[in-house]
Amino acid sequence: MDMDDPKKKFLLHIFFSNSVFSAFAQRGKGKDGRKRGVYQPFPDTKRKEKFKDFLREFLEKYVDIKWRGKKQLSSAELEDCMDKLKEEVDEGFSDILNKDNESKITFGTVQKLVNLYLKYLWCTRQIDFDPPHCPVDGQVLGKIDWDGPLWPDMQKGDYQRAIMAITEKARKKRYKSVAEWELEEWPSQNKFTV
Repeated sequence: MDMDDPKKKFLLHIFFSNSVFSAFAQRGKGKDGRKRGVYQPFPDTKRKEKFKDFLREFLEKYVDIKWRGKKQLSSAELEDCMDKLKEEVDEGFSDILNKDNESKITFGTVQKLVNLYLKYLWCTRQIDFDPPHCPVDGQVLGKIDWDGPLWPDMQKGDYQRAIMAITEKARKKRYKSVAEWELEEWPSQNKFTV
């Protein structure tokens, strides 16, 4: 990707910002009854910015170094990225992460961040493959009649079960990929108005 192009820089910034916002905009209440999110209440601003810089650099590295030019990305490669990101966040940023999650980031949050970022890149043809998964959130889980944990609380096994159910739904509707299924199904619950 030509990072000297200001339009691409702008789009990548927006893709990353929207991915972080969507993945971190968790709902529900913590043990103290307050709205639950990724961060501890009132995290250190500098650490929060360092965290976001880390996330951006991590995603850019994976896309540019490991995935650029690939014609296909396997589920295992994608999940390896998610595992690595979760591990590095848990080790390096536990001081600002919500104690309701034992100062760790949930797998559900990580998968949504990575999958949504890939979705943006795929939709704008910045990558040459269909993402093997889609962003899993409440709307997507509603399409498969999910009875497991809500997306922000998902562990890896929950996520894999959800992806299997989504894959089955996509196959039954004859979509080429899970990503295409989600792209068609997601807006049907969202009425866009201008």
